[in-house]
Amino acid sequence: MNILFILYDSFISNSAIHVHNFANALSESGHDCTVMAKSHKNSIQEFIAPHIAYTALEFADIRQKRLPFKNNQEPDIIHAWTPREAVRNIVKPLSGEYPQAKVAIHLEDNEEQILAGATRLPSAVLKFFPYFLLKKMFADQFAHPRYYKKFIADSDGFTLIMDTLQKFVPREKPSIILWPIINMDDYSVNLDIRQYRKQLGIGQNDFLVAYTGNTHQSNAEEVRSLYVSIGLANQEGLSVKLLRTGTHYCSFLQPDEAWIQDFVIELGFVSRSDLLACMTAADLLIQPGNPGPFNDYRLPSKIPEFLSMGKPVILPDSNIAHFLRDGEEAIILKHGHAEEIKNIILALNQDREQLNRLSIGGKKFAAKNFEKASIVTKLEAFYHQLLGS
Repeated sequence: MNILFILYDSFISNSAIHVHNFANALSESGHDCTVMAKSHKNSIQEFIAPHIAYTALEFADIRQKRLPFKNNQEPDIIHAWTPREAVRNIVKPLSGEYPQAKVAIHLEDNEEQILAGATRLPSAVLKFFPYFLLKKMFADQFAHPRYYKKFIADSDGFTLIMDTLQKFVPREKPSIILWPIINMDDYSVNLDIRQYRKQLGIGQNDFLVAYTGNTHQSNAEEVRSLYVSIGLANQEGLSVKLLRTGTHYCSFLQPDEAWIQDFVIELGFVSRSDLLACMTAADLLIQPGNPGPFNDYRLPSKIPEFLSMGKPVILPDSNIAHFLRDGEEAIILKHGHAEEIKNIILALNQDREQLNRLSIGGKKFAAKNFEKASIVTKLEAFYHQLLGS
């Protein structure tokens, strides 16, 4: 099969590593894959693993040349990575140019909730805004409140990162649950942890928590809960530091909480290798949050990576937590507030046996559920179903 993936952003985006692993695995199985990112295709060299078995393009390339499939034929599958406007604007002309190609859309978020969080207006209101105003408000990085449902209705099938997203799929359209592929060897990092921590000013006796991810309107309050928990743990006598990567797209701490920054090491946006080093050096990896219309429909890209690192993981009682054994494969937050996170950190610091059990259990879960061969077989069967072959 000739398979074209359309990625909503550059290869630096959170979803890029997922698309990369799918395209690589399918290419290794004999298919011809092209991944078209929105921009900055050269970012693949900086942020994606060195082994690339597919062709990388960016949106601008489509105006200059035909798709580079080896057999000079058209795509069989166009796999749109989310129904966001940037993707829709590329898929629409491509599906017109290649009408025999089947269009699949990958759903990985409650797009309406993300848009509402960013604009602070419900999509039911936004859809009445004129197009020029919507474009000025958010360009093309979100699903268009007026057009994305037709994009979904016109598509041939869907891959869903969580089963809860089934509610957005037309009843008559085929769909599968598609979790990411994880290459476990990529998460065995050779790092001098003592030296790494020393370079960052982290004491050898400090309990180190890591959170790798951006802060935006949709998750600002849960990130704040994590920061406050670190401050509270230090107030209770535990020397704990938070190692943080990612970009802050909004503020989240209150003015009287600025003191918490004394216990936070902010690395900002980092390379892929530095991201892995950060997770390797940590004693505990935390995905803060709680159930709700944002978290229930997604699988944060960092959670499969956290579990694959062989480090203890804390996560909210939402999405993938419903498939994990609490206390064996991860610690599942009941509420997600700062006091609860603080209490778990204090308890785990005193229980090395529990930390070790979580590390082993989480890694076994990752090896079983994000395994390449079975996921590729499932995805191939889905594509053949769409093609009627």
